[in-house]
Amino acid sequence: VEVVKVCFRSRLGGRIHALALCVGLLTGTLASATVPAAGPGRFLSAPDGTLAEELALSPAVAEALARLAPGQTALFSDWPWAPGERVGVALTAHDIYDQRAMIWAVTPTGPVSVPRSRLRFFWGPTDRGGLDRLLVELDPDTLRLSARSFGESAGYRLEPPESAGGVWRLTSEPAAPDVSSWS
Repeated sequence: VEVVKVCFRSRLGGRIHALALCVGLLTGTLASATVPAAGPGRFLSAPDGTLAEELALSPAVAEALARLAPGQTALFSDWPWAPGERVGVALTAHDIYDQRAMIWAVTPTGPVSVPRSRLRFFWGPTDRGGLDRLLVELDPDTLRLSARSFGESAGYRLEPPESAGGVWRLTSEPAAPDVSSWS
């Protein structure tokens, strides 16, 4: 079992960290890394008039997620939740395909079996409590990721830079989905 130690700097983070560490050690599902996700950013006004933020996301985030096997969890501190707000989060890797699933493309000559997407998906709770959830999508070949944070009243999207060394953008989602049935 690899052990993850990621420090949360928020009011409830210690509880989530301690619980995730205990569960991870008992089940062997906790992976290893110490990853503060992001520091402070720069505020700006989005084209729709909402508050947005430009920031630098640590490259160690994608590297830590890429090492997770399905079912393993990593803890992150200072995740950009909303403009100016950072949270602790426990992200678990999920295999979204059934092991027997076959993917088909319909072509002019008929259906053709195609490989599964290599994209990896991670989701989990934050130290804010309630129904807040974070969803992260990672391309394991390029280590490019994007994320969506969903709360009871708002949602935000973290978009990668258009070029290497560029800034990440955290903007409002048009509407937050109903997250009450998420696990």
